[in-house]
Amino acid sequence: MMDDSFEYGLHISRIFDSFSENGDLYSVLDTVADQVKITTGFNRVLIYEFDEDYNGRVIVEKADTDTRFLNLHFPTTDIPIQARELFRKIASVSSRTHSRHHQI
Repeated sequence: MMDDSFEYGLHISRIFDSFSENGDLYSVLDTVADQVKITTGFNRVLIYEFDEDYNGRVIVEKADTDTRFLNLHFPTTDIPIQARELFRKIASVSSRTHSRHHQI
């Protein structure tokens, strides 16, 4: 049986390989979702894209069931306020980090 940390490292390695092999963002996100699903054992992993008003659309889905959410749109009112605040904070940090990397 493989050590959990070794197995986790393999999943992370596959994600990084996807970054270097694919120029396509959706291919990379597909690999990320796949590896998150394998690593966590969740039966469904969704990746959302949010607009400026925090309306969401499922852009990647990995699931064990026939029920699909891919390309479904969710209005901002479906996203709890606490989650929207978290997304805003992440977007703010991501924006500052991205800006700093381009200034170097």
